[in-house]
Amino acid sequence: MKQLVFFLFLLSALLGTTPHAASQEIKLATLTKPGSPQRIAAEKFKELIETKSTGRFTVAIDPAGLGSKEVEAIEGLQANTIQMGIIATNAFEDLDPIVRVISFPFLFRNEQQAAALLDGPLGAAILRDIETIGCKGLAFSETGFRHLSNNIRPVKTLDTLSGLKIRVMSSSLHAATWLTLGANPTPKPWPIYADLEQGILDGQENPLWIVEAYSFFEVQKYLTLTRHSYIAHIGVASLTWWHTLNQQDQEMIKGALVQASLYQRIDQRARETARLALFKRKGMIVEEQPDIEAFRSKTARLKEMGIYREPRVQVLLAKMQKAVLLQPESVLPEAAAEQTLDTEIRIEVPQQLNMREQPALLQQPVAASESEPLPTQTEAEGVTAPVVPRGETHPKEVANPGGAEHQPTALELLDAPLPPQILAQIIHAGKTTSDGETLPPIIEERIPPSPAPATQPPPSGSKHDPEPQHKGDPSSQTQQ
Repeated sequence: MKQLVFFLFLLSALLGTTPHAASQEIKLATLTKPGSPQRIAAEKFKELIETKSTGRFTVAIDPAGLGSKEVEAIEGLQANTIQMGIIATNAFEDLDPIVRVISFPFLFRNEQQAAALLDGPLGAAILRDIETIGCKGLAFSETGFRHLSNNIRPVKTLDTLSGLKIRVMSSSLHAATWLTLGANPTPKPWPIYADLEQGILDGQENPLWIVEAYSFFEVQKYLTLTRHSYIAHIGVASLTWWHTLNQQDQEMIKGALVQASLYQRIDQRARETARLALFKRKGMIVEEQPDIEAFRSKTARLKEMGIYREPRVQVLLAKMQKAVLLQPESVLPEAAAEQTLDTEIRIEVPQQLNMREQPALLQQPVAASESEPLPTQTEAEGVTAPVVPRGETHPKEVANPGGAEHQPTALELLDAPLPPQILAQIIHAGKTTSDGETLPPIIEERIPPSPAPATQPPPSGSKHDPEPQHKGDPSSQTQQ
């Protein structure tokens, strides 16, 4: 008997296991339905890691009790009640403003270019910065681009967008984008199929998988591949949990997630091709080559919005835009992205603003640019607000004598200035690496507290207004 026990112990040691080793369960949140882009990546990761770890790790995708909102999933990651997640970037934007760069209108020209940039040094800077909110950024996957459909006319140029009543989420950025392009953005709760069918709405903007999943091709005649907003997901781990793993397991888990993300992108692009073919068979007229450059030029001024005015966000956005211009119509090599980097964009070193401790500042007004004019009164249809002199605060409310529901204008959606002075600088000594190299110090700049909040409620359509939740509705930016 002793010889048998010794033999089993020796065999288990050779195989790298113990006779009664328990597997570790990884709770992974996507909060989306089966067949969604996040779930495809999650299911591939589950297959890969359970195989690579020979069962030492098992993955439970969206187990019961996670809640229904992505912000709750992030809180679970911070508390280590959830170990991993594949979550749309918009869910991180209020916690880490640097992530907002990814959704800037018309930033990327195609999926390949977006993936090349996010998989290179610029994307790595975003993943590193997410550690400041208690999450370990590991990899990017994608839903791809949002596109425009409508039931009125083909859309190819700016003038063909004029006046179209387009359903948008309750987001200041989405509203400002379509106002600037001349359309009439209309926030509406989900579902919207009946509104599209009855002509209450002319159109909507969403990824193609939503058009397919909710059969919008039945009530929308025209589809334009506007590629106006790229939707990425971030594969993350709880930073607390991550630090309990040894280096070998960390590398194995990250490698499996990167591989799953690449698999999902390939799968997503194949599905997009199939969806376009389906829509054409169903009778949709598809415009594949609209005047994207005109759209991009028209919306470039949206970088003046308050949500993009944090200095770090401005720097990264400029770097991304510069990298895109290096090779505008093809995959961007990582070497080209490297050329756009300098110490300013390495987010963990000097000039890091601690905006997370002052979230109210994200809603403070921003000064008008001296080099790029804001939209004029004649550039946005239906403008009822007076033209505001350069450098002054844009009005938050506009008199509406007729009593009709007020439609926000592009002028109202561009905020006035952040407090200019810095309260204090806190210098954190640079860490010493294992090679004996001392890294530069981190300078944390604290901004003065924001003024007391106004007594009136925030304007309707604010980026921070929660999207109404309905059972079975899409629940994130990737799905609305």
